[in-house]
Amino acid sequence: MKVVKNKLKSENGVSILFALLLLIVVTMVSVTMVSASVTAVKRTHSKKYNEQNSILLDSAALLLKDNIPRTVNLIKNGNNAYVCSEVDYGIFTQEIKQISEEICNNPNSGQANGKLMFQVSGSKLKTILAKYEIINNLNTSDGNVGKVVFTLTVDGDTDGNREYVRFNLTKPSDNQVVWNFDEISAKGDSNA
Repeated sequence: MKVVKNKLKSENGVSILFALLLLIVVTMVSVTMVSASVTAVKRTHSKKYNEQNSILLDSAALLLKDNIPRTVNLIKNGNNAYVCSEVDYGIFTQEIKQISEEICNNPNSGQANGKLMFQVSGSKLKTILAKYEIINNLNTSDGNVGKVVFTLTVDGDTDGNREYVRFNLTKPSDNQVVWNFDEISAKGDSNA
């Protein structure tokens, strides 16, 4: 202990150098601790944001699944084209009509695309983008006329969170399209 006391009382400059070295070490340790805590806060915020978007997409997928009617009735108009006979299918009326009419009027077209936007209540009004792809079955002998795959994303989300909602479409008669729910999947293959 006497040696340390003598070194600190020494006037030959070693004690100042020792104090500066100690100050540098303490500063480096504190900078490391602050940067580690900032990184942890950012990671936690990012994780919370991703979890919120995932829950929001789950809710949107269920909303979409529960609000697609099982059967859509169509009639032929004066131009010999199929049009939906019902006026209201709920939240997604326009899209249901457009997709069902596309399936009946262009059964051999292969694929068609479109998109819709909606909001899920309780989500602080974040907008859900639902891009859909109509994949027509060119062999309609079994009554299966194709499928519709909705790809759901949160508007403005850059982390790649998405869910897929698939429906198989059958046409038991010329004037009906039946929507059969297939599955909901997250970040998977949209055409599986």
